[in-house]
Amino acid sequence: MNSDSPLIDSVALARFDELRDDAIAHALAASERAFPEVYARFGPKGREACAEDLGYHLDFLRPALETHDIAPFIGYLGWLVQVLSSRGVPHASVLQSMDDLAAFFEGRLGVQSRPLADDLASALAAGKAALERGIPAPCYDRPCPPRQDEAMPYADAALLGIALRFQPVGTEAADAQPREPAGRVAAVV
Repeated sequence: MNSDSPLIDSVALARFDELRDDAIAHALAASERAFPEVYARFGPKGREACAEDLGYHLDFLRPALETHDIAPFIGYLGWLVQVLSSRGVPHASVLQSMDDLAAFFEGRLGVQSRPLADDLASALAAGKAALERGIPAPCYDRPCPPRQDEAMPYADAALLGIALRFQPVGTEAADAQPREPAGRVAAVV
């Protein structure tokens, strides 16, 4: 995806949206042909889950097309491969879905949608390349940063189901030394 190319216009994005259901149906049928053993193992629920995942592919692709920022799409693919592999779904099925969606849109977008077709092909190829290189799985085991002291009354109150609001008290010169926020926390009754 070339960040120097013009952003996709709303008419082209509307065309992308119009083709969504057909794109999902096309890629789902192609996946069923390529991985019949997966569909035999997971049955109708697996088919529904695959269609839902293909919809998410398109959901993450759309903002990439709008902004030329492919990072969220790539991050989504990394997460998806991690989830699917934990369920015994082959990594190759996600790679295949990139090809199937690219083929679908290439055949369905006309000349007037050439920038969209080019950006779609580029985004899907970048997704596939990232998958082939091995996208690092997201890490969820890092501890959260410590809470700031002024957040503690809010957190404690939230756990107790109490609504709070911050009430500023007094003002100080803008060039004053850093200090704790002046104010008090009061329960909203």
